[in-house]
Amino acid sequence: VYTPLEKQVVALKEKHPESLLMVECGYKIRFFGEDALTAAKRLKIWAKKDHNFQVAWVPTHRFLVHARRLLSSGCRIALVRQTETASMHKAASKPSGKMFERSCVGIYTPGTSIDEDDPAFADLIKLRGSSSATEGQEEEGGEEEEEEEDSTMDFGTNQDLWLAVLFSDDVNGATAVVSVNLRANLIRHHKFSGQQRAREREVADYLDLLRPVELLVDEGVSTSLWCIALERCAGEVAIAKKKGGESPEEQDGAAVSTLPDA
Repeated sequence: VYTPLEKQVVALKEKHPESLLMVECGYKIRFFGEDALTAAKRLKIWAKKDHNFQVAWVPTHRFLVHARRLLSSGCRIALVRQTETASMHKAASKPSGKMFERSCVGIYTPGTSIDEDDPAFADLIKLRGSSSATEGQEEEGGEEEEEEEDSTMDFGTNQDLWLAVLFSDDVNGATAVVSVNLRANLIRHHKFSGQQRAREREVADYLDLLRPVELLVDEGVSTSLWCIALERCAGEVAIAKKKGGESPEEQDGAAVSTLPDA
């Protein structure tokens, strides 16, 4: 039988299956199930069975540090917080013992900027471990050690995190790559023209240098260009698929994530 909190987590995981949930619970950010095992491995913290799930946690005021570490390891994370206040709870005539509602307040991917001024969690990182938070950490495991905040990413330095979009128009013999680096406030646009094979070689060389952590590919690209994108992206590759259109992964059976229809 699931606890009320576990029911909330199950429902939220169904809404965000590709994200690692970081659930605020008092003075702790908790991870549940497979997310707990992933967090334990990536953050070097403990995980243990609690009721129906494996559970791991970190102090709330260390959210930014651990969020950056998870992003640096290639995780997509979703921050879950309580979105119902006591007054809202009372106005809705809910029983006093019923758990307050929680919802996702922010989703972060390896290529996006995340800093302490984000309103989704700015209040969390201003907190400092109270005695209750510290006692809970010592009693149940928590972090193995306190480390200084480290924003260096596995994909490269902060200046090397690129999100890119790849477009191709074989009819007019043109391919373009638009890339954005939110951390360095840079935008680049490169256009490649000429014969298809020559363009693909140039695109491959450019992506080798760029190594985007996220790459969105136009559904009109050729199969060979699609393979180049898959091989040269350091993180996630997705395709913008229109309704009724056949994408390269349907042609070749490649396993990739597809963006939802707008």
